[in-house]
This record gives sequence, C-alpha cells and structure tokens, in this order.
Amino acid sequence: MNTHSGSGANERVLDDRDPDYWGMILDLVPPVLRAWKIIVVATIAAGALAYFIGLFNVSHPPKVFTSMTYIGPLDAAKATYAGSVLRSVPVMKIALEKFANYPVPGTSDRERGARLASAIQFFPAMASDPKQPSLYVLAVSDSDPARAQAIASSLIDAWLATTKPQPEAAARLGRLLKATETQISDLSTLINELLKHPELLGSKPGNMPADVASLIKLRADSMEKVEGIKSELAGIGADVIFSPPTMPDKSVPDAPGLSPWRAVLKAMGVTFAALLVIVLLRHIVLLNVNSPIYGSKMKRICQALPWRRARKSVS
Repeated sequence: MNTHSGSGANERVLDDRDPDYWGMILDLVPPVLRAWKIIVVATIAAGALAYFIGLFNVSHPPKVFTSMTYIGPLDAAKATYAGSVLRSVPVMKIALEKFANYPVPGTSDRERGARLASAIQFFPAMASDPKQPSLYVLAVSDSDPARAQAIASSLIDAWLATTKPQPEAAARLGRLLKATETQISDLSTLINELLKHPELLGSKPGNMPADVASLIKLRADSMEKVEGIKSELAGIGADVIFSPPTMPDKSVPDAPGLSPWRAVLKAMGVTFAALLVIVLLRHIVLLNVNSPIYGSKMKRICQALPWRRARKSVS
C-alpha cells in the first residue's frame, strides 16, 4: 500500500540530467538588472548622438522650376520620334551652347548632358487620345525659372532644325522641285494651246479631248508633288508649337527629407542589443570559470585572448 500523499505526490521531480531551460533563463535576469543603468544610459546616449548627426546630415535640395511647352497635334509615331530626338546627345549639345555655366560653372560636357537629360520630360497632355493625334508636353526643369524657359526654347529650335533635310538631300530636293515646277509650266502651256485649238487633236468643237483631261490630271498630281517637296524642305514648322515655353512662377515642392528618428531608433536598438549580449556573455564566462566541468577550458580560452597574450609578452 502506497503511503505517499499530499500535494508533493503529484509534483514532477526533475532529474539532474534534464536541462532546466527556465532556470537557465531566470539565471540570466539578475546580471541584466544589475547593469540596467549602463544599458539605459548608453542606449539613450547612442540615440541622442544619432539624432544630432541626422540633423546635420539632412539635405535640403534646391527648388526646382518647370517650364511647360505644348506641342502638336502629333500622332504616336511622330511623338515617339520627337521625344527621342529631344533627348538625343546632338540636340542637347546644341541647346546647351548658349548656357556655358549649366548647371554650374566647371561642369564637364558629359555631366551637363546627363543633367539635362534627367531634367527633360516628354509626355501626352492630359485627356489625350493615344489613337488620335494629340498634344504633347515638353517639360524642362531647372533651379532658375528663366533658364528653364530659355533651355526649353533652345531645345525646340534645335529639334525643329533637325527636321529639315541635310545639305545633300536638300540640294536633290531642290533640283526635283525645279524640274517639277518646269513640268507644270510646260503642261499649263500645252493645255491652254489644246483648249484654244481643239482641232489639233481632231476633236469636235465643244468636246474636250481625252488627252487634255489626262494632262490636267498630270498637272494636278505635279502640283501636289511640289507641295510635298516644299514641306519636306521646310521640315516641321514653328506652327507645331501649340503653346510656347512658359515662365514657371512656382517651384515643384521639395521632396521631404529623411526623418532622423529612424536613425535614432536604429542606433538605440543596436546599442541595447549589443550591451545585452555583452552583459550575458560576461555572466556566462564568469559562471563557467569556476565550474568543475568547464572551468579549465574557460581558463584556457581566457588565456588565449589576444590582449592577454600581448600583456604577457610585454611583461
């Protein structure tokens, strides 16, 4: 008959060989509590230091003014081509010839081009239909509103100049234009003579000869060809500029700077965690130095520390 009774009969008896994790965790609490002043003061100091460093490192970007130009109407293909030409290196180089100090004096040509390329935007106007010819917006940004407007005008002039044919092509088109105009003049003379003397073609009075009708159609086609050649020689005209570059009177809102509080929280968290680890490691080392199982090993580890060896070598 079992005579054991009472509340202790149902308690679990721990074997010495079983690890007592809760006991190990509770053993780590006292050293942390004893070092709470150091942990708290160092954590607050790290946060304050990070805060002041963040205040000095906060950047204040310069104000940016954007000049807007409305171009068009252009279809999607012409607009895509115009946007690529406006951002091309040759066009930007020509546009910047009047601005030697852009963006600041002493800037290399490569940096000037990269800065201008990042300051140019070309996009469809609001409520435009991509399937129909629409207005497009050329936006040029700069820290100086007058310079933003002037650069936009210079870009447009350089772009319009590229739409005209090169000298060799212009000379060929000029010769073709002259020959076509001469053909039109000769056709007009011939048509007038045939209309005055229809008997030359053996037709009856009052009836227009079929050959004369063909000549009139040929003259009309030649006139249309002349207009096409003239348009190609002239390139895209200034009338494509729906609205000239504006003078911006308000700057784009500055981007909000990074808050120093994020750096403060990060510094405090890292400091707190590092001090906590140091305190716990110190407690574990001191606890195991006097242990009959790990004492000798811990002493050898302590003796192998670099500063311990350096101290011995000096002595």
